[in-house]
Amino acid sequence: MSTDQVVLNQQLVDAVNAHGSDIQNLNCVISGLVHQLAQTQGNSGLDAARDYAIRVAENMPRNSLVKPNAQAIHDLFNGHKAG
Repeated sequence: MSTDQVVLNQQLVDAVNAHGSDIQNLNCVISGLVHQLAQTQGNSGLDAARDYAIRVAENMPRNSLVKPNAQAIHDLFNGHKAG
């Protein structure tokens, strides 16, 4: 592997690691907010928020290389539902 490729690979690893931490932070904050929503609004509030989040995801640019994961959105909200 060339020196240039090694440098590029390390830059990619550094970028992913930096943004990975940001993504984990956002996931923690969002999970806290969803938990609070579940406590105050119950399952109907979670359903409404989930449906809105899915509509937002569906309206993201379709030609982008990065797309929202609808199943992950469903799982996040459904994971906080009461029995």
